[in-house]
Amino acid sequence: MKMRTWSSIVERRTASGTPDRSIPSFVGAAMAAVAAFGLALALAFVCAPYPVEWAEGRVFETARLMLAGSPLYCDIHVLPCADLTYPPAYSAVVAALGEIFGLSFTAGRAVSFAALLWVLLGLYRIARAQCDRWTALAAPAVFLFFIEISFYAGSMRPDLLSLALVVSALATLLRWPTIRGTVSSALLLLAGLFVKPQAFAAVCAVCIYLAIVDRKRLAAFIAVGAVGGALILGLGEVLTGGRFLDHHYWYVVYPSHTLGQLGTVLFYGALPWTIFICVALLHSVRALRHRPVALVPIYFLCSLAWALPTGAGAGAAANYLFELYVATSLALAGFLQGLRERPAEPVSRVDRLAAALISIQVVLCLALNPWIGLEHYFSTRKLWSSRDTMVPALRAAPEPILVEELGVAGYTGHQLFVDSFVATRLSNLHRWDEGPLLSMLTEGRFSRVVLREAPADHPSQLQRERFTPRMLEAIAAHYRVSWSDGNWFVYEPRQGGAR
Repeated sequence: MKMRTWSSIVERRTASGTPDRSIPSFVGAAMAAVAAFGLALALAFVCAPYPVEWAEGRVFETARLMLAGSPLYCDIHVLPCADLTYPPAYSAVVAALGEIFGLSFTAGRAVSFAALLWVLLGLYRIARAQCDRWTALAAPAVFLFFIEISFYAGSMRPDLLSLALVVSALATLLRWPTIRGTVSSALLLLAGLFVKPQAFAAVCAVCIYLAIVDRKRLAAFIAVGAVGGALILGLGEVLTGGRFLDHHYWYVVYPSHTLGQLGTVLFYGALPWTIFICVALLHSVRALRHRPVALVPIYFLCSLAWALPTGAGAGAAANYLFELYVATSLALAGFLQGLRERPAEPVSRVDRLAAALISIQVVLCLALNPWIGLEHYFSTRKLWSSRDTMVPALRAAPEPILVEELGVAGYTGHQLFVDSFVATRLSNLHRWDEGPLLSMLTEGRFSRVVLREAPADHPSQLQRERFTPRMLEAIAAHYRVSWSDGNWFVYEPRQGGAR
């Protein structure tokens, strides 16, 4: 008897026994290869002995404050103070590991990698609600095609842990269609939002879905969410002296939305996998005609609608598309299952074209994903190629130092003095006074200022987003470059300042 392999994900036979012409059988093996590369790349980022992502420094600093027993919610108008950005749940897990193994970027990233595995299991469980066990494997496999997932799963950030809780909430809702299951789903979703507020498409999709299939469950879902959310916000404000919303909303949410920013997010986060998203859109729109309407097509359309405005926001990146990645993976599994469920029916031209495009996308990704992923990995490694020279010198520098890349502070044993990106945004909105920081710069009170890839007198576009013009002018006028390898520019005061 012929052994069944993963290629059966994309293989079906007609009633007469002839092979289906929609998707070649080798596509399953190709999907497995690309997915395995995604996991390997994530693990490579986990093991990198240097910061790999800008926001890692914010999480590292929060965990450091926890281990030191220091207050977390400072007043951003009184320096030093860096905004907390993310609620402290993920950082608390990192700090707990730091208590056992010592605080490090690698230990913290292990949390994200474990969360990735949790997401993959959750995707399979959701897909099994609509697919056979072989086709359901397509959902976690396709999710790993989105190479940005590998990068964030190898970073010390809360994105994947939050997403794991959200996916578990959706799986619980579908597998246990009871009031108790709905309450559990609401609690998991609330926990995901507390780890990182990003799953609003899931909230919207669940509400629409329950409004269609069961109003009693909808009432339970809304009640738990409303009460739980109010408790989190109320307790947060009380325990932080009224700074909870400041750090997690007012400091980090900006009214600026541009088509240019959206274009950048879609170029890096969606364009290479456009075929997958388009086929998922086709499947989701057609699925709306079925009764009762399933959760997955609703979730895909909500995720797509939510990704467009949020992707246009200031500071947006590919992680703003994570829910779209989840929904696309589940929708594609549903599409493949549809091909397998009607072996006696002829495949429509539209389905045949969609299947052919999926095959093309998978084959392209055999080369495309390693090209994108390895370029990212090796460019980061090149950025830190002179770390053996730069890091010891920075470790020996007295406090305070000012850094453009937040991870540089924790990596060199220093306090994160201020998040210059957030400070710049708030200054542009006239919600933060840059005067005290400018005074420190002009007086040479920072022992070192560390910029990335461009000097202060010829700033890059990214530096113009992370520093105000007056900050850059003060650095150029009152500091000189003491060391540079072209990737990093380390400044020290010209005269009379801290050494």
